[in-house]
Amino acid sequence: MLVVGEQRARDALYDILPSHTYFDGVVAGLAGSDRPAVREFWDRVLNPIARQHWVIGDYRIAWAALTEGQPGLVAIVGTGSIVYAENGKDTIRLGGYGWRIGDAGSGLTLGHDAIEAVLADCEGWGPHTSLTDHVMDWASAKSPEEILNHLYRPDTDWRTASDLAATVLREAGRDGVAHTIIERHQEVLIRYFRAALERCPLPPFSPLGLTGGLASMWHSYLEPLVYEAAGVHLRLSSHEPVQGALQLAQLWSKTKGVRP
Repeated sequence: MLVVGEQRARDALYDILPSHTYFDGVVAGLAGSDRPAVREFWDRVLNPIARQHWVIGDYRIAWAALTEGQPGLVAIVGTGSIVYAENGKDTIRLGGYGWRIGDAGSGLTLGHDAIEAVLADCEGWGPHTSLTDHVMDWASAKSPEEILNHLYRPDTDWRTASDLAATVLREAGRDGVAHTIIERHQEVLIRYFRAALERCPLPPFSPLGLTGGLASMWHSYLEPLVYEAAGVHLRLSSHEPVQGALQLAQLWSKTKGVRP
């Protein structure tokens, strides 16, 4: 809704729901739903199609998919990123600032950093980087001017910069610029982990997990440092977030409408 607008967001929801169906209950994990305006929008959309509904952050259904609703921590690294922990009474979320500010370790932010580094390389004020050829291919460009023209064309979807993130992660082992980018984001993500565990203490051996489109690539960078900080191995979540929505719906049903 924040990116594509209200009408397209509404249409996307209706496209995946059976037509003319009225639901007893709906748990909807949606980006941006911590913001009152976003939550109010989805309340209006869901009111006509569900007797009761629960709009929560998409990060919380990812957390529930990992933990089955028990204490634990999940870090999501995809187009955006966020770290979320819950211990039964306390919750903490860190990051998730969105594209205007930037999300540490996210696809979009890594892509933007790659483009900036390549412009510096091409203009001669930054170090040479192997990312240059990849960014040029992504933009179908041969010069810095053509990269910028591609970025600012009205028909360019700026979210496609996240397509460059996997390249940055792959090149980090052999390219100094890519390594510096990853190291910088790695440091912030680990600081998120430490702060989340400090402010929302978890019982021993609670699961710490990683999910999202870039999770498998980030895992090797983060796992040793997370283990050092928490004494628990960082796992890759094996369940899709929709499983978390189902888990929370079941908990909600057991508590007779009191949202867990």
